[in-house]
This record gives sequence, structure tokens and C-alpha cells, in this order.
Amino acid sequence: GTEHVAIGPSKKLYVEESEEPVDITPIRASSTINSNPFAISSGSATVTVTDTAHGAALGDYVTFSGCGSTGDSALTAAVINAEQVITALTDSNTYTFKASATAASVTGSVGGASVVAAYQISIGLEVSVRGTGWGVGPWGGETWGTARSVAGEVTLQQRLWSLANFGEDLVAGVYEGAIYYWDASGTTASRAVNITSLTDSDAAPTISRGVLFSPEYRHLVALACDPYNDIGTQDKMLVRWSDRESLITWTPDTDNTAGSLKMSTGSEIITGLVSKREVLIWTDISLNTISYIGAPDWFGTRLLASNISIMGPNAVIQADDVVYWMGRENFYMYDGSVKVLPCPLSDHVFSNVNKDQPLNVFVGLNRGDNELWFFYPVTGGDEVSNYVIYNYLQNIWYNGTLVRTAWADSSVITDYPIAAFTDGKIYHH
Repeated sequence: GTEHVAIGPSKKLYVEESEEPVDITPIRASSTINSNPFAISSGSATVTVTDTAHGAALGDYVTFSGCGSTGDSALTAAVINAEQVITALTDSNTYTFKASATAASVTGSVGGASVVAAYQISIGLEVSVRGTGWGVGPWGGETWGTARSVAGEVTLQQRLWSLANFGEDLVAGVYEGAIYYWDASGTTASRAVNITSLTDSDAAPTISRGVLFSPEYRHLVALACDPYNDIGTQDKMLVRWSDRESLITWTPDTDNTAGSLKMSTGSEIITGLVSKREVLIWTDISLNTISYIGAPDWFGTRLLASNISIMGPNAVIQADDVVYWMGRENFYMYDGSVKVLPCPLSDHVFSNVNKDQPLNVFVGLNRGDNELWFFYPVTGGDEVSNYVIYNYLQNIWYNGTLVRTAWADSSVITDYPIAAFTDGKIYHH
């Protein structure tokens, strides 16, 4: 009977309970660090930490415990024994953070011999960043001193979460990252954990583009993930699923229903959706369905349409029995067959949308008004600024401007649609 809302921003992972956000960000690593690992200086709030091969990045969060007396009246052990943000990286063994108090009199190394540092998973980017530079593209491929072409550019992806219920629990996948699990039966303050760390975990994916949960057959599905026999090597056309009602069994065997399928059309999986009919998988140029066929293969795939596109992982939604999505040049719908959805505002939308930020494009359902809100950034801007609405009951379109970064329709938990803004707040609409 407890109501939760899971929220995945770029730096953390939260569960909201009774309108209070609780930090459940997974821990990447935890270590007992060197004796007196904190270097402080009188008159400064900057603390230098020595932890060999810490593996942290600028802006990451780390929580310290076990720090003994510092001997300082202001920058005390209680100030250090808290969550801190890494403000500078000296090298692979040292970094600094800014404490909430300034050392009053002590200069030297403090902390004692029992300090524990718990590092949260590294923070993500708020938007995708494309760039060029040394080492991009083949040697001699272009003239010396010129900027790299689009084909030689690299993209640093923003942090994007895919969130799914597993019974009453939460499964959260990082785009191009790991899959995490939060047990609702524990205390709210307990953190999510990597599914590979669960007891008896067997060949669980270590990298994927997202997770789905099929409630009919109760399988967890990982998209564009690493195969069970080559863990750590991502296959962007591979779909894997766990044994029925299991988070830990991923190796196919005669006594389980775990398995995998590789999409045959396209070069990479973009996203997936569990519809009322089947599990749908989009590649860069096709729509496919995965359906239950029974032993020994359990699931099979079928091509529904080719030469289509989808803008990004969150650009698709289901309303009633129809699936709608935003492509790179058209809007589409699937009601048993794939159709282009006519839109009189298509020229306006597709001539202005920033196609370098496909992960920021998303669609929200406002069921009370029979509306689909397609949010998108425009050329010259990275964050969402515009929307186009399709009223699927009246078959009409209208548009406007509004900055939002995520959306969830009204439900048993909320009386109104809720949406996120760049000020870090969640709004009821």
C-alpha cells in the first residue's frame, strides 16, 4: 500500500515516498582508505583525500564514515563524515572536496585508520555532447589541422534512466550502462544495487541501453546488451531476457526460460516498449515484435516494418491500444500495422528539432484530455523547449513552448500528470 515514484536525474537516482525524495543512488565501490587520509589546512574548507586508485570522476559523490577526531573545532569529524562532492582531481590517487566548514586552527593529515569511502556511481551528463579531437577517426583519414567531419565525431551520451516495476520493486537501467535493483521490502533508505551483485547472479548483463519488464510472462528484458557468453562486450542488436520471475538467472538452460534474440534489420537497437499485444523493439530502421512461442526457444521475433525511424529511446508511448512515436522525419502509429501519422505541423517540427539531442526527445500521455505531448529541443538549444500535441480522440494537432525534461501521466499515485523542470523540481499539472 505504499506509494512510490522513481525519479532518475543525471546525477542521482531517487524514490519519492510521501512527497519526500530518498536517495537510492547505487554505490560503485567502497573501500577502507589510508591512515589519516584527509589533508586539511587552517583557514581553508578544501580537504584533500588520498585513496589509491579511487576511480572517481569530477563531480562524483562520495560518503565518508569512520573519520576520527580531526582536532579542529570547526572542520570536525562530523563535518567530514557525510556525503561530499568531488571538486577537483589531482591524480588517480588523490582528489579534493569542499567541506561545509572551514578549518579553524589545524593544518595536517587527519582522519585516523578506519575511514571508509563509499563512492556512488559516476554522475552523468545533462545533455549529449558531440566533439572532435586527437585520435578520432583513422590515422591520415583527413588533412592535418582540419576539424574532423561528422563521420569522425564522437558523442558523449547524457545520463538516461529506464525504469521498470519488478513486482513491487524497481529495476533501473542506465543507458549504455549497468542495470540496478531496488528492493521495496527493505528500508526506504536502502540503495539500489547492481543486479550482477545479487546472490547467485548468473551472467546478468553488465551493459545495456534499457530494461523492460513483460508482466504477462514475467521476464526482465535487456536491450542492446552483452551476451551471456561474452560478458562486457556490448552487442547493439541483441535482446536478452532472464528466467521467468528472476533477476539473477540469465544463462539459457533446459530448466529455465532465459534466452536471447538478435534483431536482423538495422545496425542498432534504439528502444523497446511492452504493449498490450507484444514486446516491441525499434532499431534505427525497423520495428520488430518479440512474442512467446513456447519451448525450447520460448520467444521469437518478427519484422513489422522497415525503412522507418524513431527519434530516441523515450519518443514512443502507448495510448489505449495504439502505439505512437516520433521518428526523424515523420510521426508513426502502430495498431496492428505500422502507418505514418499525418501531421500538418510536420514541417515546423522536423525543420526545427535538434537531432543532435535525440535522448532529450520524449512523449508524455495526458489521458484526461486524450493528448500525446511530444517534447523536443530546437536547433541551437540542447534542453527541451518546444512541444507538439496530438489529440488522438479528435485527430487534431497543436503546438507551443514549455520546458520539461520528463513526464508521467496521472495514476493511482498522482491525481494529475507530473513533469520535471530544469530547476530540479517535479510539478503537478
